[in-house]
Amino acid sequence: MAPATWPTSGILRRAHIIRMELARPQCIDHPAFLAVLGALLLEDGDPDQALIWLERSLLLDPGDLGTQADHALALAQLGQPVALAELARAWQGRSDLPPALRDKLFPAESRTSMALPPAKLGGTVAPIWSLYREVSLMAGYEDNLDHSPRLTELTLTTSEGPIVLPVISQPRSGGALQSSGTVQLAWTPNGATAVRSGLSVNARTSPTDGPTDWHHVQWAVNASRSWAWWRAQAEFASTWVGGRLTEPYRLMRLGISAEARFWTCRSRLAADIEQRVQTATPTLDGQASGITLSQQCPVTSLPGWAWTLALRGGKDRPDSPERPGGLQRSWSAGLKLAGPVGPDTRLDVSLRNSAVRDAEGYSGLQQSGAIRSQRQFQWALELSHRLDLAAWPGAELVLQWHQVRQDSNLELFQYNARSLYGGVRWAW
Repeated sequence: MAPATWPTSGILRRAHIIRMELARPQCIDHPAFLAVLGALLLEDGDPDQALIWLERSLLLDPGDLGTQADHALALAQLGQPVALAELARAWQGRSDLPPALRDKLFPAESRTSMALPPAKLGGTVAPIWSLYREVSLMAGYEDNLDHSPRLTELTLTTSEGPIVLPVISQPRSGGALQSSGTVQLAWTPNGATAVRSGLSVNARTSPTDGPTDWHHVQWAVNASRSWAWWRAQAEFASTWVGGRLTEPYRLMRLGISAEARFWTCRSRLAADIEQRVQTATPTLDGQASGITLSQQCPVTSLPGWAWTLALRGGKDRPDSPERPGGLQRSWSAGLKLAGPVGPDTRLDVSLRNSAVRDAEGYSGLQQSGAIRSQRQFQWALELSHRLDLAAWPGAELVLQWHQVRQDSNLELFQYNARSLYGGVRWAW
């Protein structure tokens, strides 16, 4: 199955990938076959899938130098350049390297050192088409299923003075199931252009507290174009959100972004506008807009690790002057640290701090019409372990922990929530 002549075009390469994918079950223990499949996937812009087969090939034949090089290149495209740097140092004095490989290992002053990795498109199903699918099923426990405040009384301010009302507001806790499914189809007429469309469905259900169930459906289409060291992208998405305790609503979003690579770091600037439409309460409709700046860099002292910092500012303008609080301004900062912690095991840790402030008083019954301000802190941790199953490639065990604390000058909007989930995620 290894080509006598390497495919010279994207169409020929993808046609050969399809043939090899069909033969893969019979050749799953052949290191040279897996090495060629991984190299073709890597050149086709799918470093995630390439890494799976290159790693398996190295387990079967650790000494193959070509597979070592492709493995290091795949890691570098996924934001982990340490292995490639170590390989370049080890092979600095070799004179038998192919010119194409030498250019990648020793870019020197070449602009290829600034090139962005190809966009992730999924598995090849036809010469210019790719398909990506992911499903997950998680079971866990939440101590605040409906994000309720903990209150025993509520003070209302009236013209006749404050009135203290007894209330019962206790967070609902219990077990829950989370399920999600995603399918994306990509069209890539050439190596620089990609058009993708996808549908994502997410839902949570609690056997002990059904009224807190919710669902989330999103359809999106985006187009991207790459020029060596930078990439531009435009996206449209429509989202439907609903649940038994919340009024269903729809979000329509349009966004544009530009991404560039500067040495080992990747920077991204994005702008978006979003229209929210409620099903029964039009006074809550609004239009939100924002700008996000993010930076991703490797951690030089931790091979395979990378950090991402994202900053965002935005406004939410109401369609109706009757919406409580009027115009909202928001700010947020997020930090993510991710990398390997063992064989086939990965840890993702993220922190996020966000703030929202209204322009007008929320309600005359709440602290005499005080302007509402909210600050939210989120901590999240995910530990994933890839299952090395030839019959089930792309499957992994996942453990997730999440905590949210929201503070506000109006006690009605204060809450704490923690959750712990574990299950299986499968991408193919």
